Amino acid sequence: MVRAIELADLLAKTTAAEKVTQIEKAAPDVAQRQFAAELEQKKAERRQKSVPTSKTDEAIIHRDQHGKDQEGEQKKKKKEQDKNKKTPMSIDIKA
Repeated sequence: MVRAIELADLLAKTTAAEKVTQIEKAAPDVAQRQFAAELEQKKAERRQKSVPTSKTDEAIIHRDQHGKDQEGEQKKKKKEQDKNKKTPMSIDIKA
């Protein structure tokens, strides 16, 4: 037979043992949530950081813009040349 003191001691430890068991079961879930929260924080930090452009990209953009300007100038010159080439035509109509 179990003594009364041992029974009271076991009953007192039962609630503590249940709490420990619950914490042990919840530990992996808590760790996973914490990891997910840290991962989201790192993602947010990366989104906020701006990526500086390199000098080569700026040069390419500048060169492309310069090329467009040259094309526009060439078109203007060609239009002016076409205007200068056009001479009024005279048509003689015989009746």
